[in-house]
Amino acid sequence: MMILSTSHVPAAEQIRVEILCAAMNCCSAQLRNLIRKGAAPAADFYQHGQASYWSLETIRTWNPAIARRCVAIKAITQIAA
Repeated sequence: MMILSTSHVPAAEQIRVEILCAAMNCCSAQLRNLIRKGAAPAADFYQHGQASYWSLETIRTWNPAIARRCVAIKAITQIAA
């Protein structure tokens, strides 16, 4: 697990748990299970013991299709904001 400072990963490259779960079509409990089993990457940055975010590069390295979904979901949430 790599611990990064928020200054190292631009906000556009941060993938929060909600976005990753939506891209994977799973809930946070299922994601935690996948991480525990080694089937999904652990978060890159933790804040107060909870997953804060993954870098887009981590997701892209693990699964390019999921990374593309994350980018698409982020684009939709930015439009809605």
